This record gives sequence, C-alpha cells and structure tokens, in this order.
Amino acid sequence: MGFIVIVDDELSIADALSRLFQMHGLEVTTFQNAANAWQYIDENIDNIDLVITDLVMPEMSGQQLFQKIKNSYPYLPVIVMSGKATASDAVELMKEGVYDFFIKPFENIDKIVLIVKKAIELKEIKKENISLKSKLSESIAFQKIIGKSKKMVEIYETVTQVAPTKASVLITGETGTGKEEIAEAIHKLSGRKGQLVKVNCAALTETLLESELFGHEKGAFTGAIKTRLGRFELANEGTIFLDEIGEVSQNIQVKLLRVLQHKQFERVGGEQPITVDVRIISATNKNLAEKIKEGTFREDLYFRLNVINIHMPPLRERVEDIPLLVKHFIDRFSKEHSKEIVGITPRALRVLMAYSWSGNVRELMNVIENMVILSRDEILDVVHIPSYIMDEISKKPEFSLSDENQDYETIKIKLGTPLEDIEKIYITQLLQKYKNKAKVAQISGIGRKTLYNKLKKWGMDSGKEEDYQKS
Repeated sequence: MGFIVIVDDELSIADALSRLFQMHGLEVTTFQNAANAWQYIDENIDNIDLVITDLVMPEMSGQQLFQKIKNSYPYLPVIVMSGKATASDAVELMKEGVYDFFIKPFENIDKIVLIVKKAIELKEIKKENISLKSKLSESIAFQKIIGKSKKMVEIYETVTQVAPTKASVLITGETGTGKEEIAEAIHKLSGRKGQLVKVNCAALTETLLESELFGHEKGAFTGAIKTRLGRFELANEGTIFLDEIGEVSQNIQVKLLRVLQHKQFERVGGEQPITVDVRIISATNKNLAEKIKEGTFREDLYFRLNVINIHMPPLRERVEDIPLLVKHFIDRFSKEHSKEIVGITPRALRVLMAYSWSGNVRELMNVIENMVILSRDEILDVVHIPSYIMDEISKKPEFSLSDENQDYETIKIKLGTPLEDIEKIYITQLLQKYKNKAKVAQISGIGRKTLYNKLKKWGMDSGKEEDYQKS
C-alpha cells in the first residue's frame, strides 16, 4: 500500500490517474493547485509516499513544487508530467533529482504503474539512508564531547537544532568546559561548504587582531610586504569561531558589528569593501552583561552575537558524567603513552567525583593523564591522585574514603588464618559474586596479571569463571 499526491490543473487527468492507481491498491488524493498541494504535503508528510505533479500550472509551477519538496523532504520521490515540455526540459529535471518524467498523453499505462510502485518502494530505502547518514554525522560531530547527563543531552539537542541555520551562536561557560568542542560540532552539522576558522581573541594585541581578522593590504604598515587574507575571508561560506570574545577592544567590536550587519569589511590599509558569507560562533568565560554595564562591551554587538546562547555547565554540575570522562581519558592516554591501565578503583573514582574541578573537563583530563603516566599498576587508585586534590577532599567532613556508608557483604574468617589464605578466601568470594576476572581485579585493586598468577598458584586457573566457585 502507498499514498500518492497528484497535482494537475486539468481535473480530468488527475481523476483518470487517481482511478488507475486505486485499481492497483494505492491511495490517492488530488489537487488542482500546487500551493494547496504543498500545504497538504507539509502537514501530512509522514503519510505520503509519492508526488506526481504537472509541470506547467498557474501560480506555482510543478518545478517550484518539486524544489520545495527537495529542500524540505529530499527522500520523497517526485514524478513530473507534461505535454508541453521538451526532451531537454525532462533531462534537466532529472538531473535536479526528479524521479521520472511522464509525457502526456500517456502511451504505456502498465509502465507508468510499474514506475510508480518502484518509486514508492525506493522512498523508504532513501528515507532510511538519510536517517542513518544524519545519525552518523551527529555521532562524528559529538565524538569529542563526553557526557550523558540531562544538561549535556539538552545541549546536544540544541546544537542539532541550531546547526543547520545561519544564526549567530554565543557559547558561555567557565574555562575548560568544552566551548570549542561545541563550536566544532555546530560547524560539522551545519552543512556549510567552507572551513571552520578559529581565532583566540585574547592572544593578540588590538593591531594584530585587526589584521588577523580582516587581513591587510601590501604596505598597510611596516612589515606588510604583501597582501594577506584575513580570517573572515578564509572562513567564507564556512564558520568563524571567535574565542574569548569578551576581550576584544571597542574598535574591533565596531568592525565586527558591521560584518554581522552588512557582511562587509575592508582589509587594514584597504578601501575596497569585501563581502563574505560567514557564520559567527563566539565564546566567552566572562559575564558580558556586566561588561556592558561597565561600558567595555557594546550592547548592540552582544545582541547580534547572542541570537542563540548555549551555556556549558561546569563539571561540578554534571558529576554523573565524571565516570564516563575518566574511562574515556584512561583509554585515550593508556594508548597514547603505551601503558596498560585497565581501570580505576571505586574509592578513587569517589574522590574524583567529590572534587570541585575549578578547571573543569580540561583539568580532569590533565589529572588522568598524569595518573596514567606515573602509575606502575594496572588499576588507578587513590595513591595515584595528585596531592592537591586529596588535600581539598580531606577538608570535607562529609567525605570518607572508608566504605562504612556503602552497601557491602561480610566474610567470616577464623582468627589466626594465614594472610595468603585470607586473600584466597576474599578473591574466591569476589569471583563467586561477580564471575568476572577483570571486575574482581578492579575491585580488589590488583592488576589482572597478578590475579591470574595467584589463581594459577591456587590451582584455579581453568579459564572458566564457574570453576572459581569450587575452591
């Protein structure tokens, strides 16, 4: 079963096609006006499998209707029909993406029915492929951003919604929260042809920043031995990311405002206006509203930059993401530094989750890299955590490294039992509970190789987890 929309200002042709397709088990609705048909298609897109439209019609032509469908629903097949078009017209339409072209009067009805049924079958395949490509594009865009907390999921949704538009985006948040990664994701999902060009506005003096952004002409100043393109020209048809936007001078702010308003600027030392098509994403860790009150940031520029605001939460406000980030960084730095770190103990993870992380994700990344490099064990533990973190945690009366507030099971051991036997009993109990050597190694705080050696020594190295229960 399929649903077809037929658009033709000749009622007799529309009705004839409708009866034909209904005889073959298809559902049909007809329109004599392309504008009305488009409104219906837009409102009922989930139920429509194919559009067949006449080419020449008053008000809106079949080609205009096709372009609307192509732009909004590229997976929906469109067949164009005409008794006035030339062969070259048909070829051009097919090149633009029209599924097929029917010439009036129709000669082979059976062939038309066959083409229509095939178009409906391919529609679902094309829709599914577009959906898969979209999901793949999103996964690539967000691959540098780790987090599944509610706040991060909301940011992903905003980025996905905003990216295809031309709107300027202001990303706010503390240092190290991932503002640059969000800018990269927006650009990757935008579909813009040009590149993403990054500028750190705080790293350059006013004169250098002006030349960097807008370029300069030969002889504009001492040392300007040739014409140089600025970042805005390099970002044409792409995106420019202005990091630390709150640090730019009033003079630069005026020029940025002009680019936002008119998409034009002049190079330093030049008089010829240069027009660009650039999407602007800016970021700051400053309170721009306060800087406006102080008179150091233009309010009109702020409103132009802040069409869409994305606020990156500090790490302390999404603590539930820390285990994911820790695992990601352990895997990453173990590979980079050729180390065999397989995990982190629960108590060490509790310490990291209790720390305030003033440097946010960037600080956590540096800490994990430090721990991975300096550790001689396969499992990271509290002893590997930098002392300044432990100093802060030790001042928190509510935090304890002991497990007294944690759920646990007891093991009864007779007084006088040798230490090696105690260790064997303990590990055996863990294996009975978890039935996973890697998990047992992580919980007990010993490396997997050490665990395997002990099991072999105790005659428990059968390779089958269920056999560990027999000792």
